[in-house]
This record gives sequence, structure tokens and C-alpha cells, in this order.
Amino acid sequence: MNVLGVERAVNLMNMTDGLRGWDDNPSQFLDLTIDGSSLREMFNGPDDLTLLTTDSFDNASRTESLKRLLGMQVAAPDFTPRFHRTRLEQWLRMRGTPYAPWATAFEDGRIGLLFCRCGDLDCGTLSMHLEVHDDSVVWRDIGWQTTYEPSTRPEREGALVTARFARGPYERLLLDLLDWDWSDGPPAVA
Repeated sequence: MNVLGVERAVNLMNMTDGLRGWDDNPSQFLDLTIDGSSLREMFNGPDDLTLLTTDSFDNASRTESLKRLLGMQVAAPDFTPRFHRTRLEQWLRMRGTPYAPWATAFEDGRIGLLFCRCGDLDCGTLSMHLEVHDDSVVWRDIGWQTTYEPSTRPEREGALVTARFARGPYERLLLDLLDWDWSDGPPAVA
């Protein structure tokens, strides 16, 4: 079984007028770890962050993300068509590319783990399918995804694609984070 954990992390990047740059006010957040290794390091997402922060994202997004990771029932995000990729799609009255800024999950039910600092799923989000069993929780098909590309793709050969956690410790960690008073910032972690 794998072990889910958290560690303090900082995102030093920002986006201004579509250009990356160093931020004067870096985002402090809790990164998720699997067996002590940071998701950002494992999946080559150094500029990405979780929703376990007190800035950039709101309390509702953080709470919704934690509830999804726990397998709780959460209303599906509202994806609206934004544009058609081709004129043929428009002519055939096909649905345009889905768009849901600040969503914590995709239309196919996959749950986001790492997000761009802007929160837009179109930037690329590390996501997975969640399975909750009597004694375990499984993150299946971990990979990068966008709203306009429904399939995921592992970042590199040999990358972790499935993680299985003992349900008790997994739920205790996430329930503690859900109950934490985030007004003073992320909780201290050992």
C-alpha cells in the first residue's frame, strides 16, 4: 500500500499578460505526497499547485477538492461550451469545447490533483479516477488532462499510474485537512 501525505510547498511563479515571471507574493500551499515523494516532483509539475492553499483559490474550491478526494458526493462542475475547434463541428451543431474555470473535476468524473496557478483546467491538470473500497482508496490512471483532450497521458515512461492507500489513514489525513481552520494558513506538517 502507498502512503498519502502532505508537505509545505511554495509556488514562485505567476502569470502576467500570458508571460511567466517570479512572483513577489509566492503561493504557500500543501503539496500531496505519495510515499514521501511530492506529486509536483513525481509528475514534473514544478509550477503547479494543489488547492490546499489560502490564496489564489477560495475556501469553497479547497473544501470541494478535499470532499472529492474523500469520495463524498459533490455536485458536478458546470461545463459550458466555449468554442468550436472546426467549422464542421459548428455546422454539425456539435457541442463546443467544454470550459469550467476553477473546477475541481472533469466532466468524465476525473478528480484534479495539481492545477495551474490560474485554476483553469485548460492549462493542464494532473487528475485521476478515484475508487473507494472497504479497506482501500485507489487513484487510478493518474495523468495530465485538459478540458479539450479527454484522455490522459503519463508524463514519462515508468511514471506512477496507480496508487493504492489504506482507507483509514487516508481518510484521517483528508478529514483533518477538511476540519482545519485555514484562516491562519495551511496547517503545520511534520
